[in-house]
Amino acid sequence: MWRPSAREAPYFRVRRVAGEIVADGSPQGHAGHLDRMSGDSDPFAAWSWDGSRLEVWNDRYGFQPLFYWHSPAGDLALSTSLHKLLELGAPPELDTEALAAFFRLNFFLGEDTAFRQIRLLPPNAQMSWQDGKLSVSGSGRIVREQAITRDAGIDGYIELFRTAIARRPPSGLFAVPLSGGRDSRHIFLELVERGWLPDAAINIRWDPYVQTEDRAIATLLSQAAGVRLVTWDTPGNLIERERRKNFETSLCSTEHAWIPSYDDDLGVSFDTLYEGVAGDWLSTSLANTEERQSWIERGDVEKLAESMLGSEGYLPKALVPEQYRRMGREVARERLVRELRPHLEAANPLGSFMLGNRARRVTALAPTCLWNRARLIWCPYLDAELYDFLSSIPARVLLSPAAYHQFHTDAILRGYPRFAHIPFAGKVSKGLRVPRYERRTARDLARVAMALGDGSLLRRSYVYSRVLRGVIDPGYGGEMPGIAKFAFYALQLEACGGKR
Repeated sequence: MWRPSAREAPYFRVRRVAGEIVADGSPQGHAGHLDRMSGDSDPFAAWSWDGSRLEVWNDRYGFQPLFYWHSPAGDLALSTSLHKLLELGAPPELDTEALAAFFRLNFFLGEDTAFRQIRLLPPNAQMSWQDGKLSVSGSGRIVREQAITRDAGIDGYIELFRTAIARRPPSGLFAVPLSGGRDSRHIFLELVERGWLPDAAINIRWDPYVQTEDRAIATLLSQAAGVRLVTWDTPGNLIERERRKNFETSLCSTEHAWIPSYDDDLGVSFDTLYEGVAGDWLSTSLANTEERQSWIERGDVEKLAESMLGSEGYLPKALVPEQYRRMGREVARERLVRELRPHLEAANPLGSFMLGNRARRVTALAPTCLWNRARLIWCPYLDAELYDFLSSIPARVLLSPAAYHQFHTDAILRGYPRFAHIPFAGKVSKGLRVPRYERRTARDLARVAMALGDGSLLRRSYVYSRVLRGVIDPGYGGEMPGIAKFAFYALQLEACGGKR
């Protein structure tokens, strides 16, 4: 069933029927850390209905997704699931401007969703509804720069990160997903230094056709700390994984398809997980370059936006021509420029933009929508004091000719010298050919396309020609996973009733 049911998703709806106010769903609701949060920095969203007035609020970053639909008649419905709002009657009209940006960036901007009339609650929101009138306020954080040296920034990072972990003690059995990179290592090493030894470190190979150094490095770290390492390989049922991920993330991400399967197998073993969301954008120059920084300093947002959109890739051939026209590159660029402009005032403009958009709309979905099965999820990089400090470091302090993550690397090496001999994993992954996986992916994608029949978004000729080539051409099969992820996402939009 390619359009899954959201029957169990929490929601609240209020309508005026024949002059009377009618409400259904949960009058009091929350998701995330509302009843156990430290300040307002850990992800949460909540609402309260008193019989005549609805109040809704969330965390300072808007990392806990909460969707709403306000009808022209003044009715309001909200839910943690976009699919639930569709079931409640929200129109499935596609937001072609939002999708134009999404298909090129792989993340939505601001409060956009795939559907024009369904919106996401903004960061630090205050929303109210009374007698058909809706008021919504809130915005992301734009942190101005402080005058600080690189050394002082690293020292401040080390101390404030220690405080952030200290504010988030584990409960019950706890684990840390551990890669060979920096965000998870920083969390892991600070927990070890505090004497809060994790019950397990978890290393996951997130796709059968990708090989990295992560597992080897995670093994060295866990052995040096005396912590058990649990390893897990993602199964080869790509289409099923994409189906579940797209449902659980409300069609907001092209990433994270491995998490639901992992949670089925091993996730129930732990009561607390520590998640590294936002660490990369806060303490590296990821996505920034000298050229991009010079455009930012000149205020040349159009050039910056164009560089971020990348190539058109498969879009011209994959989308129905009329849809490709509506979702053209110029449409995407204009939407991106509008979202970039407010961040020019930030200490680290590109980092600020990525935190408020990519981190909020993609990486935040792991701790808020996928890992959070009745367990405590701590996100220490979102600690308010730490977040504001790192966000105030000027972009040029983070830029390094050596590597974009050099600032974070140096903070870890200085803060945990007894682990300094263990290398970091390289960022280059090796693509593997897995013919059986490729053939299964092609077959499953073809079955879904045929079951849905002709559609208004994805050209079926694009799907069938690529599937056929993937089956008969051994040299082309490696393209199938990437093609299938995009094509299946578009098919799910169609299955949800997505139209112009």
